[in-house]
Amino acid sequence: MRTPIEYKLIPKDSAEFLELADFAESFDHLVVDHPQINVYGHYKDNKLVGYSDQVFIPTIYPAFHPEHTTPRDVVQTLHDWRVYNQLTGGPGYIGVPLQNERITFTNEVMEKLKLERMNREIFYIRKD
Repeated sequence: MRTPIEYKLIPKDSAEFLELADFAESFDHLVVDHPQINVYGHYKDNKLVGYSDQVFIPTIYPAFHPEHTTPRDVVQTLHDWRVYNQLTGGPGYIGVPLQNERITFTNEVMEKLKLERMNREIFYIRKD
């Protein structure tokens, strides 16, 4: 029989959190102490084997009708979103299709908008 993995929410102001941070550093990872991120330790036989970050940071996925907007409207909206997040204490994310799916969001365009690619993909859990 397989040993089950147990998941435990790690309080940010605890000795367990510091232990988890040291554990993450041991394999070149960084645990972030952020109010919008919950951290869960993964335990197997009561031994810490991994962790997961549960992120609650606002993300927008903007869409603009090409006949009713200009490129400036896109820039203004993305700028407004950045300012809103700076004022409310969060970095905020902007979701766009991957570059190979939509040519409009090239690296050059993202750089002009002063947006940095996170080099991450988000996967959706299917309901089948």
